[in-house]
Amino acid sequence: MRTRILIGLLFLTAAFAPLATNQIPLGIDEVFTSETNDDPREPTKMNKLSGTRTVNNAGGRAPCPTIQTDAGMTGDAGNDSNTSRPLGQNPTTSKTGCMDATDDADFYSFSYTSGKDIDVELVVPAGADFDLYLWDGVSQYPYNAYSEFADPLEKVTSIGSSISGVAGTYYLRLQVWTGDGTYTLRTWTNNSPPAPDLLTTAITSPSRGNASDVVDIAYTIENIGNDNSSNFNVTFILSEDETYDWSDTLLSHIENHTNLGENTSLNNTATITIPSTLANGSYHWLVWPDAYGTITEKNESNNMMASPVKMTVGESCEDFHPSGQDDASSGQDAAANWSDVTTATGDNYTGMISGCMDGNDGNDNYRFDVPINHDLKVVLTSQGDDRGYIDLLSSNGSFVDFDYSWNTSTKSATTSGGDYDGDGGIFYVNISHSEGAGNYTLDVWTNYSAPAPNLFVEDVSGPLTSNPGDSITIDFDISNDGKVDLSNSTLVSAWLSVSTDWSEYDHEIGNTTISSVVVNGTTNGQINGLVPQDIIEGNYSIIVIVDGDEMIDEVNDDDNTGNALEQVLIGSIPSGCSSQNDALSGGDAGNDANSAYDLGTDASVEVIGCLDKNSDASDFYKVTMSSGMDISAILIVAPSSDFDLDLNNAQGQMLVQSWGAGSNDEDVASDDGAGGVFYLEVSAWSDAGEYRLIINDANDQVTPVFTCGQQMDLGLNGDASDASSSPTALGDNPMQIGMGCLDGNDVADAYGFSLTEQQNIEITFSQDGESNFMVALYEGNNFIESWDNTTALVEWETLGTEREGTDLSYRVVIGANGGVGYYNLSITTTDAAAPDYVADVVNCPIDLISGEEGYFGWEFSNINGVSQGPVSFSISLLDENSQVIAVLYNSSAILDSSNAEMESGSSSYGFPEAMESGSYSCQLEVDQEMLIVEDNESNNIIIGNSFNITNYWDLWANDIDQDGYNTTDTGDGIVDACPESFGESTGDGYGCPDIDADGWSNANDIMPLDASQWVDSDGDGYGDNSNGTDGDQCPDVAGVYNGEGGQGCPLAGAVDTDGDGVLDEMDDCPETPAEDEVDVKGCTIVDNSGNNGNGGTDPGNQGGDEPDEVTNEPDNGDDPIEEEDDAALGDNVLGLSEDETLQYGMLGGAILVVLMLLILILRGRGEDDDELAINQAFNTGLMNGDPYGGVAARTPEAMAYEQQLIASGYDAATARAYADHYFNNQ
Repeated sequence: MRTRILIGLLFLTAAFAPLATNQIPLGIDEVFTSETNDDPREPTKMNKLSGTRTVNNAGGRAPCPTIQTDAGMTGDAGNDSNTSRPLGQNPTTSKTGCMDATDDADFYSFSYTSGKDIDVELVVPAGADFDLYLWDGVSQYPYNAYSEFADPLEKVTSIGSSISGVAGTYYLRLQVWTGDGTYTLRTWTNNSPPAPDLLTTAITSPSRGNASDVVDIAYTIENIGNDNSSNFNVTFILSEDETYDWSDTLLSHIENHTNLGENTSLNNTATITIPSTLANGSYHWLVWPDAYGTITEKNESNNMMASPVKMTVGESCEDFHPSGQDDASSGQDAAANWSDVTTATGDNYTGMISGCMDGNDGNDNYRFDVPINHDLKVVLTSQGDDRGYIDLLSSNGSFVDFDYSWNTSTKSATTSGGDYDGDGGIFYVNISHSEGAGNYTLDVWTNYSAPAPNLFVEDVSGPLTSNPGDSITIDFDISNDGKVDLSNSTLVSAWLSVSTDWSEYDHEIGNTTISSVVVNGTTNGQINGLVPQDIIEGNYSIIVIVDGDEMIDEVNDDDNTGNALEQVLIGSIPSGCSSQNDALSGGDAGNDANSAYDLGTDASVEVIGCLDKNSDASDFYKVTMSSGMDISAILIVAPSSDFDLDLNNAQGQMLVQSWGAGSNDEDVASDDGAGGVFYLEVSAWSDAGEYRLIINDANDQVTPVFTCGQQMDLGLNGDASDASSSPTALGDNPMQIGMGCLDGNDVADAYGFSLTEQQNIEITFSQDGESNFMVALYEGNNFIESWDNTTALVEWETLGTEREGTDLSYRVVIGANGGVGYYNLSITTTDAAAPDYVADVVNCPIDLISGEEGYFGWEFSNINGVSQGPVSFSISLLDENSQVIAVLYNSSAILDSSNAEMESGSSSYGFPEAMESGSYSCQLEVDQEMLIVEDNESNNIIIGNSFNITNYWDLWANDIDQDGYNTTDTGDGIVDACPESFGESTGDGYGCPDIDADGWSNANDIMPLDASQWVDSDGDGYGDNSNGTDGDQCPDVAGVYNGEGGQGCPLAGAVDTDGDGVLDEMDDCPETPAEDEVDVKGCTIVDNSGNNGNGGTDPGNQGGDEPDEVTNEPDNGDDPIEEEDDAALGDNVLGLSEDETLQYGMLGGAILVVLMLLILILRGRGEDDDELAINQAFNTGLMNGDPYGGVAARTPEAMAYEQQLIASGYDAATARAYADHYFNNQ
């Protein structure tokens, strides 16, 4: 055993030895050399200063030496403030340094004491452009302390800045814009010269006034500087706010003042006439001493002040409400701040309130309490002007919505469609205005808001480069910040646009659908798009739109688009127009009205042309419109360019101009309905490239004849086939997306394609709602389905249908059906569907006993998609709680739905003998480790029928010998008579051994090896079954073999005269006295203790065990020969001589010794060996047909004598013993 264990351990060690690592630990020297060189003591560097020009166009000659000597010190001056080169305190010096392409910035530091200023000059090398900045050390440039465009001499000074005379440490930054070379940096530190510092400290102005009125403005001017001022003047400005800009009114009135001493002030009142042209409104008075900067001051930025009270010019609320304001019928002015509103105007309020505002009442605030799942909408209508504005605020004052639009007296705001949609709660409405005075009304609605999702697009990404006709992948995220989950499918489309704004003229390259997005959740998606073959090359924005068809009721439909951060370059950016074919004219469209390309009368067409800013800066097109019609045109500019569009009349006068800077859509239109001749001028403001010009009727009064013009159906360089029988071939597994057109001359477009390799197809079709196209789909020559113009969006796919993954040919036929217009068609191949493995059937074993073999079977199939390789499956054993407790079988198979393969089989499992009794079932599970992505993962398991397992030892607990008879009574009254021995007896007891299977146990069977006899009721040795072996013809009476009436019957007339129990015919002493004890011969037994060897019981038996044959016979002496013989025997034993007798005696003694030793050895085997030997002898006799195991067969005389003894009163055992002893020994 130990040897086997050691051998097993050696095998295990050999198996795991390859897993041991062979890595050697690093030595000390290697540890040190592998460490990082990062030095934690190195100071953290600041970012480069904000606000500087950052483009570095340093020249390529890099004249700076490898080891620089900036400011006369070895090394570079440093590229940030932390590594700046010091110039010392109060420096006045001249230093040189160098900057180039690899060293584009130098920093210097200095300090000066209180009352000092510094002047700095930077002498820039010839041909270079360096910049100079004075920095205060906290990422701020003091006022005017930088110089960028004064090359070759840049200057800065601290004088007049916030750091003038302020002690501290400051920095100079020198920055390369272009060029390189050696510079000179000069500094001068001077005492700050004494200077005045004028500022306005108080203004008193009227609250009311009208145009042309004369008003008094009182003001105070102080000089807080350290020197007297020279003469100065004061300028007056009327401003709607507290700062001055170009829109304010600069008055011609000026007040002149003589010098103002340091730390002194003056008070003055100016009488000023309000300009007659001043519009009604509310104005601050701006008082500005030395507004034109004629005096050098310590600080030039603090001179001006605005009056604290605005002056109302024109009417005010007092004019409209002489008795006082009554905003919202409150009897007073509404609160100026939302936080001051304490009472709600209404709860769940719908109605109208009114109020008034003027120059001194710039804000009115109202509060509304809105129930949950309701929205608030307010509309402000200003009377008399458009200067009212509206803000909608939440309970904490944050913005919910606002409307500051111009040129309309109506403004609106709502909680609907935003972050507060349906939330309810407290909201505030702030009404403000910019000028004037007047009444207003506020209409308020509180409406129920059904909870809805709100989808928006995030994280759009795609390739950076592609080519016409390429397939590209667009990734995106769709998020939902609405109130409920998205539960319906919605369309997601991807577009290419020459700008960041989507328009209907952009290129749709693909679409997909999403089915669900939970609240505050995100779904990732991907669109496999196709770049149109005929797209104009250049840079395009990738735009993804969700729910573009607005089929989903959302909180907000205005946030459904998302753009990729980077544009994609399709093809290459053209550097010019290599060949001109404007509007398919074969040449240039013309550069003026006289050479314009004529597009005909009532044209409705899209044309493509090319412009080059350098060589062909304009194209002219002539369009004639019938009377009563207007013209409209939209220009889709070339990617990466800026083109403009003008509409001119027949005389060359400009009617409409569209010059959107960088816009991709320029549009113009006439609006008088006069018709006539028009000229469209497309001009290049910058760059070069191809453009699209779309010309349509802008007035629906007259519909011109529609023509497709130059056709490029699906980008295939021409019109698609009109014949359904010979469609335009799209090839195998197509990826084709594009636009097509039908008109009066082109009434059908047909496309054909095939699917191979178990691929699938998605077909999407959309048309103008006013067209009337019919779409029909065929598989080969078999019609599948059709759609008309009532279906705005057609979507069809093979995935999930009976055609899924089948290699078939299809045709798509689009018929005009009397309509004209454009359509969008997408035919895109999708991958084969994922497989769907279904567990169909599992047959569990039937009831069994532990330790037995159980048989089971299974069946599963793939009902969808293409197999992805072998799929594993298993049959498991489940307990009554459906828990897996054992795997009965596992394997794998390859299935393919295209040929409807099914896996089925059967096997068996040896259930351990230790299995507990109980109810069990089995389950079939396919792809149990979920290694294969499936179309449906929920149908991979099936549980079969239940069955019972009985534990082997539980079964035989009350029948330990397993013979079918219980050890204890279980109610049927049957108990095993031999509980520890297997048996099948039923006659004399249940469950005992019955070798001859006659129902009687071996122990009580008179013939245990003979099935025809089992009982001998009268004990005469003949079985009760008269027809069996030795059958007793008289079973109830003991008899003999030749008895009267047959075998087993008594003899006729049996006589025992002396009554000694021995029949006369067998009695040798027929007259034995009645009181004598007789032997089997009927003779008296004489006790002769001195002459017999059995203790005197049997005088004639010298052996001591059996009676002598002759007893008490007298010797009559009549035999002399016998006496002579006896004498001879006495002298010579056996007739041998004495020598012979001695020799044979010695031999016999030796034999006797050997026999005795054998006896001792044999007896030493013990009782078990004796019993075994006896049993072997007995069994040998049985097998040889000897029913008595080697003992001589009983003679009929012995059996007859036995019956006679029994009849005489002997018990059966004694009778048999006597009979056998007497007759068998004979």
